[in-house]
Amino acid sequence: MGIRHQIKKTIVKNPRHLAHSNPPDITKNGKTKTMDFTTFVRKPFVVDAVEITPENIEEVAKYVGDVREKEDGTRYILVDERLVPNVPRVYTGYFMTKMGNNIRCYSRKIFREQFTEHNELVQPWLDFIEAENHQTDTGEYGRVATP
Repeated sequence: MGIRHQIKKTIVKNPRHLAHSNPPDITKNGKTKTMDFTTFVRKPFVVDAVEITPENIEEVAKYVGDVREKEDGTRYILVDERLVPNVPRVYTGYFMTKMGNNIRCYSRKIFREQFTEHNELVQPWLDFIEAENHQTDTGEYGRVATP
């Protein structure tokens, strides 16, 4: 059994992931409307990341803002929101990610909740998603077109 089949089998095993949920009728201006919702799974994406340390804070600041120092001597980066819109300050222990030209910064807690280090266990899932993204000449999804 190939990994693709194993992943599909795992997803199908749990029917609540495939179930359509319909909210109650929505009334607007006296008219009743029903919306049909479909459950989707967010696709993973790959980033390069670096943990911010006292040794690399100056280098990281070149990408995201200016190094500042609190009264107690704690160094941090005051982030330029035009460069990184999701966080105003970056401290040692935060992570900076890069995907193409997009730079983002995350606290350690948020980074660990949203990212996992790439390894051999993650690669089959990435391969599966990549294959699902390819459309064949016949318009079918879910298969990689063969030459």
